Amino acid sequence: MNNSQLKLAVSIFANNVLLDKSLIIKALESEFKKDGKKLFYFLPITFGWIIFSRLGVTNFSKTIRTNNKNNPTINVQSDNLFVACLKFAEDEMTNCFKIISKNDFETILYFGAEGKIAKKAFSEGRSLKGAKIEEPYIDDVI
Repeated sequence: MNNSQLKLAVSIFANNVLLDKSLIIKALESEFKKDGKKLFYFLPITFGWIIFSRLGVTNFSKTIRTNNKNNPTINVQSDNLFVACLKFAEDEMTNCFKIISKNDFETILYFGAEGKIAKKAFSEGRSLKGAKIEEPYIDDVI
């Protein structure tokens, strides 16, 4: 997925963030049929991981567990969409939000558990140096 598609996904997500989870996914799937649900989960996780890395975390899980009995784990290093989302988040932070707004980034970041944890650590002035990010769990079939 390229940056213009990810920009659109971020816009759709951020503009619908106050809606029910299923409606956000539906909005994303209207534009990204096979990847809408994955974008719903991957964007907040990857945005959070970028913040974690800036707070000193260097050890991240290589997998994400899901509620999919046929494919219960996603290898984040080989999942092209996850890698694209992570690279997009890194590029946006490095380039001071050239493609998306800081507000949209933060809206999606704080939507996920990772963003809430990062915000708390940052507001308390804590370093996460040496911390390990355990395997996230997505209670859904993606």
